[in-house]
Amino acid sequence: MSLRTISMAILVYHQANGFYPKHETDLLDGNPPYLPQSCNNLEFDGYKYSIEFYQNGYKITTQPTECGHTGDKIFILEDTKGQGLTLYNTPGASMAPLEITKSDCNNT
Repeated sequence: MSLRTISMAILVYHQANGFYPKHETDLLDGNPPYLPQSCNNLEFDGYKYSIEFYQNGYKITTQPTECGHTGDKIFILEDTKGQGLTLYNTPGASMAPLEITKSDCNNT
């Protein structure tokens, strides 16, 4: 699982339905499903994933399960501005207004 996989699932859902999913189950119940498996509040490759759904967007956070051991960065990908997203077929094209932030996890 990755930030990209999850954000693309949300993006494709938004493009197909005209609105953002309200719950992760919206992404899992499609035929075919937008996401291959549940990931909210689960661990993959040493990182815990959490997804927050909003009427006008979403926020995905990944953080190491053991700071300094499984990873040392927290990554956040969000579109909470309600501006929507566009699918681009051009390699290297921007997916603005996505915001990706990263910060060091706390080694305490």
